Amino acid sequence: MKKWHSLLLVIFTLFLVYFTILPMQVFAETASVKNTLADEEAITLFTKEIAVDPQKAEGYFNRGLAYAHKQDYDHAGRDFDKALSINPRYEEAYVQRGIVYFLQRQHDKAIIDFDKAIAINPKNYVAYALRGTAYAYKNAYDKAISDFDQAISINPVFAEAYANRGLAYYYKQDYSKAIEDCNKSIAINPLFGKAYSVQGRVFTERNEFAQAIENFDKAISLDPTIANNYYYQGTVYEKTDCPQKAVSLYHTFLNSHPQDDKLIAAAKDRIKTLEDLTPPSN
Repeated sequence: MKKWHSLLLVIFTLFLVYFTILPMQVFAETASVKNTLADEEAITLFTKEIAVDPQKAEGYFNRGLAYAHKQDYDHAGRDFDKALSINPRYEEAYVQRGIVYFLQRQHDKAIIDFDKAIAINPKNYVAYALRGTAYAYKNAYDKAISDFDQAISINPVFAEAYANRGLAYYYKQDYSKAIEDCNKSIAINPLFGKAYSVQGRVFTERNEFAQAIENFDKAISLDPTIANNYYYQGTVYEKTDCPQKAVSLYHTFLNSHPQDDKLIAAAKDRIKTLEDLTPPSN
């Protein structure tokens, strides 16, 4: 059972890292569990545990995690509901149900659950950061920044919170603060790709294209699975009159299982436009 509880921090961290996309990869890191315990086996195990003691909240909570891992969010949510009906002060269950609501794009419900987790434990810096992420998705950037501020005040070495606050500043077009936060994130964790990605977007807006490309290269080298970085780097090459490189990056983006519908449509449109404008090579 401890193995499943130990997954919580991993899940929290993944959720925080990429709020520029619909984070369907939130539970991907937990795939290592499949080396010893497949999803269905886990669900069967926890179902048996529930049958032995149906009033034990942890059984429902653990099964909810297993369902969440296999992206069965409806069943996961119901199990977290049951865990909370047994133990209304189950802090981790509120956080996990909030994540499920977020993944289902029910951001208001997610925020309510993060509120409840924070009410139980005002020092839960992860819950503040998660709530900040949900506010960011609602374009409530001032509220998001306030929550990231709180998370950082509790945990001053929370690299993910600095990067995500930097992204919120980016959306507010406060580029100096965005760069400052990303630099702080990198100083804490130089291997955290999100910070380089945010800086790349800032440099793009500033028309500092060489620095933008350098930062996107770094972000991609650290985690080549993050599809959006290919799209954003493609826009830089397009701005620097490198249409073939841009098209290549847009194709890489589309082949990397992106989740952002707007970027998917934009990439397809840019490919068509650029291919129509680019004369065929002899």
